[in-house]
Amino acid sequence: MRKITCLFALASLLGACSNIAEDERLIYVEPQMAQRAVLIEDFTGQRCVNCPNFTDEIAKVQETYPDAVVAVAIHSGPLGFKGTATNVGLMTDLCTEYWNKWFDSKQGQPIAKINRGPAVDPVNEDWMGRINDELQKPTDVFIQLSLDYSIVTRTINITTEVLAPESDNVGKLQLWLIEDGVKAMQMRKDEKADSFNDREYIHN
Repeated sequence: MRKITCLFALASLLGACSNIAEDERLIYVEPQMAQRAVLIEDFTGQRCVNCPNFTDEIAKVQETYPDAVVAVAIHSGPLGFKGTATNVGLMTDLCTEYWNKWFDSKQGQPIAKINRGPAVDPVNEDWMGRINDELQKPTDVFIQLSLDYSIVTRTINITTEVLAPESDNVGKLQLWLIEDGVKAMQMRKDEKADSFNDREYIHN
């Protein structure tokens, strides 16, 4: 008798769920308001078959927070590629210097730094949770930047304001010039092959 009662109660509960209109079952939740900018340093490599997937995930985050998430691909590490006579390589000595500061030759890729915090493995860790945590942290510095770039002028105007004057060290200012739309070889994988060279890949 007890089993029948329990089953009847379960059936009643399930039946109650069906009374919700289909267009009301999924409620869109807007992303949280970002309190600060977040920098993703993506240590990637042209010989890294898993790196393009992480690049795609970063692009989705930037679509959600277009003004708050800045991503930079740093071509480096054991899967970096300096290039040949026929293939453009994107790894530079400066990229290698960054890699050697935080990693070694045994470190897998992709690997990322978020706001210069501890390294995060995007394949095995909750890197999105780390980004959300960083977005909600208050910032000590306000930075406004305007760019007047032409062959003649090439001028950058920067305004900074320290929001926490009691802080002894709020960091250092570093400017990077980044480039999108670079067509160069990238090793990838798909359902047909574990790895192949995509010579039409667009790096951002």
